[in-house]
Amino acid sequence: MYLPDFDYYAPDNVAETCQLLSQFGPRAMVLAGGTDIITKMKKELLAPEILVSIKNLDQLKKIEYVPGQGLVIGARVTHNELVKSEVVREKYLSISTAAAQMAHNQVRNVGTVGGNISNAVPSADLPPVFIALNASVKLAGANGERTLALEDIFTGPGKT
Repeated sequence: MYLPDFDYYAPDNVAETCQLLSQFGPRAMVLAGGTDIITKMKKELLAPEILVSIKNLDQLKKIEYVPGQGLVIGARVTHNELVKSEVVREKYLSISTAAAQMAHNQVRNVGTVGGNISNAVPSADLPPVFIALNASVKLAGANGERTLALEDIFTGPGKT
């Protein structure tokens, strides 16, 4: 199985990422850990012309507890980072437990929270836990940012 041809971009900030995604529209897809998208591309289930990697967006790699607000988890945080995070284990053990049950260690090392949510797979491990905890997501786009309840971003299997 080979990957189809595609153009690859790795912007250094969220604004540039949003600009590229807006410019290329449906021809582009976001690449985070790649555990699902690369597999689907190899199986010829997806063939984006352009991949926009968020690997350089360090601000999406944080896990932080904010008193009065709760836990803030960046889209690039891996499942194993959730498992190993002291603050997640202390304050939101259900998240750490769910992340620890996902796939196998190799997937947990590279699979991301953002990817797990954006794939909108009904059997995904993290979204049900996040929804039970009344989680919200901050979405960034060419027209700015907005925050939505996590449950409101899912429009159907595989669709956000």
